[in-house]
Amino acid sequence: MTKRLAVRATMIAAVILSAFGALSVATSAPALAGEAVVGSAALAPRATYGINMDQACWDQYEHAFKAEIDPRNWHAWGWRCYTWNQSNGTLEAHDIDPARYCREHHPDAPFSAYYDQWDPFSWYCRPNRV
Repeated sequence: MTKRLAVRATMIAAVILSAFGALSVATSAPALAGEAVVGSAALAPRATYGINMDQACWDQYEHAFKAEIDPRNWHAWGWRCYTWNQSNGTLEAHDIDPARYCREHHPDAPFSAYYDQWDPFSWYCRPNRV
């Protein structure tokens, strides 16, 4: 496995593991990617947490009911939070602030980032901006 593929596999495994909260990302992702654990600190922050976009939507907008990816904007910034406007009977789409979710739910990892700008499911919370 080339180093680039190993890094990509590690990042994907980290996102999956953090989304399910199954194992520590920094130690488990390299093992799942088939690589040695040596040097894993350079590949992943100390503690990362996946971002629950539905929860971020509910936290940020009163009466929100779902977060969804705009199919025309299938990338990290393509998430939209939908609310129902009762006055005119329409759905309204709003942007979601992943950093706000991180600050509110993970004070030890208050910054948001994504592994791949073209993957809307690669958002995570991290302890620093780097």
